[in-house]
Amino acid sequence: MSGSVSDEFDNPVPFARLQLNSISAGIRFTTQSGADGSFLLKQVQPADDYHLIVESAPRYIPFDSYDMTLGNQGENLDITLEYTTRTSLQCVIQDQLGNAVPALELLAVSEEWSGYSAGISSDQSGMFSLSNFIPGRMTLLSRSVPNIMIVGLVLSPGELTSCELVVDIGSQQLFGMVTGNDGVPIQGVDIRMRFVQRHDDGYRSMTTRSVTTNAAGGFHFSGLGSGVRELSFSAPGFKGYEAELDPSLYPGPHSIALSSSTSPTAH
Repeated sequence: MSGSVSDEFDNPVPFARLQLNSISAGIRFTTQSGADGSFLLKQVQPADDYHLIVESAPRYIPFDSYDMTLGNQGENLDITLEYTTRTSLQCVIQDQLGNAVPALELLAVSEEWSGYSAGISSDQSGMFSLSNFIPGRMTLLSRSVPNIMIVGLVLSPGELTSCELVVDIGSQQLFGMVTGNDGVPIQGVDIRMRFVQRHDDGYRSMTTRSVTTNAAGGFHFSGLGSGVRELSFSAPGFKGYEAELDPSLYPGPHSIALSSSTSPTAH
């Protein structure tokens, strides 16, 4: 008889321990599910007093069923395990100056189990709460621009985790113009900005933004925090260029010259 062990969200539970007993059939044996959650029970004789225990501690509540009727030819047995405990998260989202960041919509994604996520939004004080979530590592993703990803958060089973999250949102701006080496403005240059912060609490945040130069070769980023960030410039027919700029030290105008044959320069 074959079967599978999965969680409440249809994710396979690998290496779960299965114990099957029957007094009338004289059967008592133990096996475990494979990496894909599947298992095979050999020589199961028809009986109506089977006792099946499926365990995968400490994450799941054991499945324990008495007087099961098993042993029919071609029978398939699918077991669902429920999580033992959930967890909660309560955080405040701030900019680098400690000001609250309201109305930031995020998606909390479990790194433990594929497909499990929950939408959250910060209130006017920058606070948000998340309850009944899967314990373990999780990632927060923004649901609008700028693209914010926060990784390294770990939720303990049955506990309320509190944190302060700092994101790259502020009043700084960065602007300039992109030309060729001949000084002619280049329209349609793809400019990507990447800002990474590692925080004392152990988490890491990454913010990405992108703009395209206009007909005059101009570009403009707004709503930035402070700190050095990576910028990459790319356009068909020109050699790509990367720069590190801090909008709090010099917002602009920056002048970027791209060339197809020599390294571009920034001023």
